[in-house]
Amino acid sequence: MSYTASIVVPLLRQVDSWLEQSLLSAVNQSVPTEVIVVRSRLTPRSNLEILARLAACHPNLVIVVEDRPDSFPAAINQGIRAAQAERVGLLLSDDWLETTAVAESMRATADIVASGNFVHLPDGGVVEKASKDASLKGFLSCRSLEQQASYLEHFFLFRTECLLRVGGLDEDIGNYPGIDDYHLIWTLLENGASVAIVERRLYHYRDHGSERLTLEDPALMRANLRKILQKHGVEPTEEPGIIERHAPWFGRPIHRAMDANHDRQLPSAGAASRPLAGQIGGRDGNADLDAILSYADARGLDQFVVDAAVPGEYRRAPSAPGGYRGTGREVACGVDSKGRWRINLPFHFRGHLVCARPERVLGIFWCLDLLKAGYLSAHLQADSGVQQVSLLRHLAAACLARVGWPRVLALRPSRHSPVAVTCRRMARTRDPSYRVEPKRVLMITSTYNRGGSERQMVATAAGLIARGWDVRVLALGSLAPGDPSVEEEFRRLGITPHLSSAFDAGPGRASGRAPITEAIHLPQLFINRLEPVRAAIRHHRPGVVHGWLDVPAVVAALAGCELGVPRIVMGQRNCREAMTIQKYPAEIVEALWHGYRSVSANPAVSILNNSVAGAAGYERWLRLQPGAIRVLHNGYTPGAVRAPSAIEVSRFRDRLGLHPGAPVVGTVMRLLPQKDPGLWLDAAAEIGKRRPDVRFLLVGYGAMRDMIVARIATLGLGDRIVFPGPVADIGLVYAAVDVVLLTSLCEGTPNVLIEAQAAGRPVVTSNFSSAGEAVADGCTGCLVARRSARDLARATLAVLEDPAWAARTRVEGPALVARRFDLERMLCETLELYGAAVRGSSADET
Repeated sequence: MSYTASIVVPLLRQVDSWLEQSLLSAVNQSVPTEVIVVRSRLTPRSNLEILARLAACHPNLVIVVEDRPDSFPAAINQGIRAAQAERVGLLLSDDWLETTAVAESMRATADIVASGNFVHLPDGGVVEKASKDASLKGFLSCRSLEQQASYLEHFFLFRTECLLRVGGLDEDIGNYPGIDDYHLIWTLLENGASVAIVERRLYHYRDHGSERLTLEDPALMRANLRKILQKHGVEPTEEPGIIERHAPWFGRPIHRAMDANHDRQLPSAGAASRPLAGQIGGRDGNADLDAILSYADARGLDQFVVDAAVPGEYRRAPSAPGGYRGTGREVACGVDSKGRWRINLPFHFRGHLVCARPERVLGIFWCLDLLKAGYLSAHLQADSGVQQVSLLRHLAAACLARVGWPRVLALRPSRHSPVAVTCRRMARTRDPSYRVEPKRVLMITSTYNRGGSERQMVATAAGLIARGWDVRVLALGSLAPGDPSVEEEFRRLGITPHLSSAFDAGPGRASGRAPITEAIHLPQLFINRLEPVRAAIRHHRPGVVHGWLDVPAVVAALAGCELGVPRIVMGQRNCREAMTIQKYPAEIVEALWHGYRSVSANPAVSILNNSVAGAAGYERWLRLQPGAIRVLHNGYTPGAVRAPSAIEVSRFRDRLGLHPGAPVVGTVMRLLPQKDPGLWLDAAAEIGKRRPDVRFLLVGYGAMRDMIVARIATLGLGDRIVFPGPVADIGLVYAAVDVVLLTSLCEGTPNVLIEAQAAGRPVVTSNFSSAGEAVADGCTGCLVARRSARDLARATLAVLEDPAWAARTRVEGPALVARRFDLERMLCETLELYGAAVRGSSADET
């Protein structure tokens, strides 16, 4: 196969999830790209398993073993020599690329093609002060080859011939990432290499938080840097200054290095500043310093502080470039240990703050910090241009939000609130802004957690693929380590599970718009997710966008309306009360209310719920007409719950310590407040008092695990209850129990009830709003009206002690599931929502 470019990834050892994200970003480039992983003989088994799995799915992934052990530059050189393409890029195994990185870089014909980059902390947050916007103008303004080599950090593509001509990286320098490539670029520039800059951030660099940037001794790194300078003929008098400029990066996390290396001098604004034109917010949500200076001059500000661009205090100085000069007094901005925006700045009574990050002004502690320092107002970017706003007013609004004012809004919503206006503007009907790919659907969810909603996504995707649809999937967040995932099930269908971080091109990059400006009044959670969703839509060009769960559905719908997606489906998978139980922040509830209300008026949007009770509850809450939300019951895939043999079940019970013949009450649940696992344990204790021979099997995972372990000990159930965590083969669980007990406070349509009945097991459940839609009361299960441990125990024992229940459910359970939760019915109704004409079991585009 002919490749557009080759990417070399040196690998010693890496965090598994980081390695997989890195490699997937490379193998899934938008143009044919060869990916060469040069692994070490010390690469751990878990990393090797990831390599083997990805290589089996992606023929463009090549794995080689390094020739020269423990040599980072030698490994890269080996990959360069193995490259088949005329261009070769370098990618570290904990970093990742934009999906269009190769395609955008290939448009330039230069020997070196560089781009800007993002810097991410381990939790995914962007470190703006460390991220970089590169430009050819900035490169050409560097006065020496050494400065130009420093400017081209995180380069992406080289012409392979040029690399081979200079011998690649210098293998005698040692394992010093950041120094060796700096030396390579300098060498290429000395040999006349041409340079092009893609003025977009294509490279995502991962900072390791508290870890050092390199594990080498800083003194040795200084010595090797001195060796490089001498090799390039730098004058001895210039060496100390260059070394001190690089030294903050040696042995420090990158964000700390930025603190140490941050130049607080006011940069030159140039002879002619760009006109303000009502904007101070630049791309990436930061500020354009020229625009800030122009704005300050137009407003007649003699002194002001800035919270972004070059944070600091500035004073009018007519002789200085741009008309202002930095005072040298520090302005520090950041997030405290509790995730709250804070600012530390000089006291100045009735001072002026030019705020390039308007979302910070919505924070209580940000406002308090400013007010304590004497600042009563802030100048910030808003929809109608730059405005001066009262910090006291913003503080009052933030405090009211904290005590529940938006919840009052939800009951008495204002059409004129900032959130409402923003949502209505984004939800307008528009023509598509991209070339639509027919029969392509982009499904968007929160994470790839192996929950009921995600398993329905897999079932829907499988049915759509069988009917000739092209399915793409995107998760807005990552799973916690150890949580079970449906990613492998998507891969078996030939679908690559994308993460939003792969499309996190930074505010305004992918879409040409700045979401900080457009979505300023939305919660930060929404702002952070809107741009990756926009970028993913533009990249995949779907004819349908299908959001699953509340936040992904609303974010997907707002982004989809903005970009003119022809069909948008919002899949509610729960009941309205879940927001209260899960303690959604008031600002999120308000944004969801206005988001749902606004997009419901767009004819491209369909809202669905998987239960009649759930749809009715949302309609009441949103004040929509009855029937405005369509009911689409779950579809059960026949055979999704495997029917194991008696020998397998016996072995499974033996492994868990469940004695042969012992009656077992069990369940499968996420350990979350909505499922009320505490009530389940109380019911188990009541059952145990009456029937000491009964054993209990609690299968699940989640945030309440430690509490449950402690509660089991308190109730004295330690020798009666088995708590194995998540189990991959759920069919073994249902086959090993006699009764399935569910104690949820509320649900949409619980998959555990459907699966248990499909497996022929009777169920006992609390009678929450939609329980009656999933169970035939008195036939396949028992609905318990009161949320009482004693009542639940009494009902469970009645089912357990009556053999007729088991015999009846073995027949009626599968029949009910086949009748009420038919997969073909669910797929046909889904295709109708997608705008497809359905004939029998197939669908064609209308």
